[in-house]
Amino acid sequence: MLLFGLPDDLIAVPICDVVLVPVVSADHELARLNRAVTRADLAEHVQLVLSDSSSPGGPQYGVLSPRCWRFVELGRRFDFLLGGLGWCRMPDYLVEDSLRDGRLVRLEIVDDDPDAPAPKRIFAATMRDRAPGRAGSWLLDDLRRRFFIRAEKRRKALSEGL
Repeated sequence: MLLFGLPDDLIAVPICDVVLVPVVSADHELARLNRAVTRADLAEHVQLVLSDSSSPGGPQYGVLSPRCWRFVELGRRFDFLLGGLGWCRMPDYLVEDSLRDGRLVRLEIVDDDPDAPAPKRIFAATMRDRAPGRAGSWLLDDLRRRFFIRAEKRRKALSEGL
């Protein structure tokens, strides 16, 4: 979960940092502009938004377009993105292959929020009055280890120019 507020009965455990990049299908009208886009450009197109189904009226972080299609599952949103049905911000590690092979294009937003490119910290939440059991503790440790390994591989690839 992204952490925007934490109820008193929860403890947040940091898992990883994720960079969200604005992307669109190479076949989409925004990609064919061949220039940096503005918020006004984006407002004319459907934004594919990941929403929390448990909180439909929740905060609207990063929503720039009045025309939104909402998804509760990242994979489905990715399918619509590849299909050219809108634009969105996606975790960089999920779109790097599609950017490299030309199916997706990264959007440069000239008047974007200055905090938008900053990594977003992802947390796991546990109950304050109930420590995770053996399985929960294993899961948290495994997630941290996997994301650490992925981040190290990415840093190494970037430093080698891959």
